[in-house]
Amino acid sequence: QKEFPATVSSNQLGGKSYLVWKVERIMVPLKAGTFDIPSATVNVDEGLRWQSDLFGRRSVTQSRKLRASSQPVKFRVLSLPTQNRPPSFAGAVGKGFVLEVSADRSVVQAGDPIKLTLKLKGDAEVANASLPVMTGDLPDTDFRLPSGKVAGKYIDGEKQFEIVIRVLSDKVSEIPPISYSWFDPDLKSFQTTQSLPIALSVKGAQMISAQDVVRSSKDSQTPPELSNQEEPAASTQTNRNFSLIDADLSINRDLKLLTKSSSGILGSWWQQTFSYGLAMILVFAVTLMRRQSEIDPQITAKLNELKLQREVINKANSVEELSNALRRIASVTEIISRQEFESLLADCDTLQYAREKNIANKLDVELRKRGLTIVDEILDRPN
Repeated sequence: QKEFPATVSSNQLGGKSYLVWKVERIMVPLKAGTFDIPSATVNVDEGLRWQSDLFGRRSVTQSRKLRASSQPVKFRVLSLPTQNRPPSFAGAVGKGFVLEVSADRSVVQAGDPIKLTLKLKGDAEVANASLPVMTGDLPDTDFRLPSGKVAGKYIDGEKQFEIVIRVLSDKVSEIPPISYSWFDPDLKSFQTTQSLPIALSVKGAQMISAQDVVRSSKDSQTPPELSNQEEPAASTQTNRNFSLIDADLSINRDLKLLTKSSSGILGSWWQQTFSYGLAMILVFAVTLMRRQSEIDPQITAKLNELKLQREVINKANSVEELSNALRRIASVTEIISRQEFESLLADCDTLQYAREKNIANKLDVELRKRGLTIVDEILDRPN
């Protein structure tokens, strides 16, 4: 059972007074064609006798059941025109639409995500409204848009959408106005509204290595030169003279002597068994070492990059160095604590673009610690 809001008024009809309840409902046709709406019916209790209490309030003492029906309605729905249909049209029909767009950040680096919140309002029904294609307003040369349809939420009479875009070029200075079009049945034409532009400060993404880190200045210590070193004596090569005098060069033809087992290390059966076992262990060890050396080179390169950026964070002296290292980490692997990563990156951007340069260039110990925690968490994760 559904309840609908109604307005109540009094009216005279045939010399009798009536209370009139007026309920308005909006139907949105989903396709063109001719439709027959059957009669609407209502069941009511008509009061015949009334009585009043001590406070003057009336109550019904006798009533009867009444059933009222309306006339059937027939109407025709026309197709929306295809001529002069703008690319920002997504099927909305009505009038007075307004599109408001806001961004969660305005200072970013190229490639950073930006969450846009779009709020659509209008004098018509917006619960079933959808977003149009926005590639015309946000070209793919400057912005990366999500693929597929974006589901919105109907909240307090307006339709809200949330999308995540990425700025691809540091030449972008704003999120341009986003267009939204609808068909006005009274004017019999398409109408378009635009959101306000949003200013952006986009900085080009940087690649940073350990050599780019500005280390704290320390007096370089040069090891003292060695003094009174003596030139190494030239090694004299002594030629070994071999003599064959008194050597036994005869050929032994004794078969028993030649086939006799040696009394060396492989003479007995248990010594041979031990040698074979040791050889198998060596073969297994060599095979294991070879397999470890054949690990996916991409995984090895990723681990080396993560270790490098950890060293960068550990020795960084400015917020900019920490921010660049974090973005480099995000480009080579998946972040585990995504919410903490985004929070730390936002804090770095806030400090980096602070008006007071001494604040922007100073790297807080707590920020460094948070950065090391993020990269250590990734390094500890099994590959």
